[in-house]
Amino acid sequence: MADQSYSGSGTDIITFSDFGDNAVIATISHEGWSNFQVWSVDGQGGNLDLLINTIGDYSGTVPLNFTDDPAALKIEADGTWTVTTSHLNTAPRWDGSSPYNGTGDSVLITAGAAEGLTPVTITNSGDSNFTVWAWGDSDRDLLVNEIGNYNGTTLLPAWALLVVVESDGGWSISK
Repeated sequence: MADQSYSGSGTDIITFSDFGDNAVIATISHEGWSNFQVWSVDGQGGNLDLLINTIGDYSGTVPLNFTDDPAALKIEADGTWTVTTSHLNTAPRWDGSSPYNGTGDSVLITAGAAEGLTPVTITNSGDSNFTVWAWGDSDRDLLVNEIGNYNGTTLLPAWALLVVVESDGGWSISK
């Protein structure tokens, strides 16, 4: 699957070709001062998932079709924006051998990082909602759901293939 890139300014709709069986991530940026929302929508125009809801500038990567099959993105913005869709395999990988540091919303491939009971320490420096989800073939588990700064230890499930992070700041994960 080739990357697809889109750019624009203000409110707009981006329509997609069928992604087939490919798991897809979207790397999105916005330069503006007001509310920035990105909704995935179905072929009938119905909202599927609120992917981004923030004020001002934004830069991050979010899962696009992990649970639904979107036909488009509905973008509400006051400034310029870009969207690049890519195959999941282009996401960064973490094998657990050293800490991984990220910034903002991210999708991280973690296949093989956890075996059995695998404690991981997760930190966040931010002001808003901070969530960390473990994703597997058929499971999803919320590992962290806090507001602002966070420092704690939790278990990374052995079935975890991905970690999806929502953060407005810097974060890290380590074994």
